[in-house]
Amino acid sequence: MKDHQVAWFFGIALSIAWGIPVAVLFLARVFGFDPPVFSTSTPVVAWSPAIAACTVILVSRGWTGLQMFLQRLSNWPSGAAWYAFAFAGMPGACLIASLIAATQEPGGFEVPDGHRGAILFQALSRAVAAPIAELGLRGFAQPMLQRRRGAIESSVIVGVMWIACLLPAFALAPGWVTPASPAPDLQLASFAVRTIALSVILGVVYNRSHGSIPMCMLVHWTASLPYPGEGTAGALPAQALVFAMLAFSLGVTQRGGLRPSALEHRVTRLPQAGT
Repeated sequence: MKDHQVAWFFGIALSIAWGIPVAVLFLARVFGFDPPVFSTSTPVVAWSPAIAACTVILVSRGWTGLQMFLQRLSNWPSGAAWYAFAFAGMPGACLIASLIAATQEPGGFEVPDGHRGAILFQALSRAVAAPIAELGLRGFAQPMLQRRRGAIESSVIVGVMWIACLLPAFALAPGWVTPASPAPDLQLASFAVRTIALSVILGVVYNRSHGSIPMCMLVHWTASLPYPGEGTAGALPAQALVFAMLAFSLGVTQRGGLRPSALEHRVTRLPQAGT
């Protein structure tokens, strides 16, 4: 099983992310009840990589290996630079995207009165949704893939895996299935570009922070916060553009430390039980 752990991981994550929504929708049709609304932040979908990683590690390395894996959640990096990037750099990039989107839709940057409480609730709820995926994506898949590949290539592969897991939830989201959905092909392409670009950004964060899963979770959360203009036609394409530019600049400036020969042993291999 050791040589196929990434395949097992992806298969389990995909089965959860696709299987449960499909099963619920099927049961709703059979028994005539209103199905729940699935989205990319629905916990059962967003947590699928974390569940898959814990399952593979538990089967292959036992409880000791799983405990050692989960101990990595306490690995916070030192220094203020990473926290500045998480709380200022990433939100700044998202706000730039919101400003770009607002040029196409007047008033798109404004927060309607009475919605601030709902925005705060969304921000807190998203802290326990998509960022949890980093336990599997960056904590398991990234170091496994980096055994033979560079950080950027591995991050792109992880991004494609994440797209495959999120695709059914993205297609079932209310904004996608309504007849008024703007340019669905553009939205789908933007979703793919944004996801891969964010994966590259998080891959750089993971490697340059010495394998800090909590920092990846924090950056993923601030990238997923509800920003002005969210849900407008131009929001997702604008984020895709800004994230792609940020991913490219990080890849270029950090490329020396992201090659296979330069990656540190501790961020390219998982801890083994009994060592």
